[in-house]
Amino acid sequence: MVVDRRPTGLSYSAIQLSTQLCLAFAAFAGVRDKARKQTIGLRTADPAIVFALFVLVAASVVTATRSPILGSAIFLAVYMALRRGSWVPLAIAVGGALLYFAWPMILGVVQSNAPRVVRMDDNSAAARSVFVYYGTRLFLDNPLGYGFAFQSSDLWGGYWSDLYMMRGAKGAQLRALHNYPLSMVNIYGIGILLFVPLATRLLRQASPSLVFFVPYAVHVMFHNSGPFFSDTIIWFVIAAIAAGSKTSYPGASGSYSMPVRFDGASLASVEGSSTRSDPASRRRAW
Repeated sequence: MVVDRRPTGLSYSAIQLSTQLCLAFAAFAGVRDKARKQTIGLRTADPAIVFALFVLVAASVVTATRSPILGSAIFLAVYMALRRGSWVPLAIAVGGALLYFAWPMILGVVQSNAPRVVRMDDNSAAARSVFVYYGTRLFLDNPLGYGFAFQSSDLWGGYWSDLYMMRGAKGAQLRALHNYPLSMVNIYGIGILLFVPLATRLLRQASPSLVFFVPYAVHVMFHNSGPFFSDTIIWFVIAAIAAGSKTSYPGASGSYSMPVRFDGASLASVEGSSTRSDPASRRRAW
């Protein structure tokens, strides 16, 4: 399906499709990374995750959505810094060489057709600064929040004298804020800051997998989606990654417990490690 010359797949819009693609990448990368650590214990960059990232970028180009591409670039830089491997410098060198020789052709295509995904001078990009200013003003004028019925496009009249000279100002009349943090504080008010310590603690516990949500986080910064705001799929992704961390693998290190019954007696627990098949490593609990 195509809406406004942008493919949407089975989603409502190209933006929603991009959100789902970012979450699909996070789910795949998070589960695979945990499985890779538990089976072979490697902490180097995973070629499969890098390939999945390029698939995300290619899909974003097709849907003409820029924010996932920016998020992918930030993720790649962070991921390569954290998970360095022997193949990474070679891949960067080869990719740089290919980009150097292909750049004149790419530049010619961009200058002739000017696809949306590489433009930064259209009204959609210009309106982002309008949304930031407008959303900040709305919050400062009502720090307690506007509630679940909040629609920024219904309140522009009182601020038009400050907006109309800004490029892309008409977006404030027609569109929502396109900014997840500002949308959240305007809906829930300053009281949402009371949950920041809890959210920080939860995010710290999930820190090994947070890096895979970088494309998603950057994407929602520029659109009307995110946790507790028009996005329910993220909770399934978090559950999938959490379930993946609890799965035991044959080569995983660490202890395990297995219930065993001895001679009809009460249930006991046998603990072991990688040498669990050795009878000398077992002990009987009566």
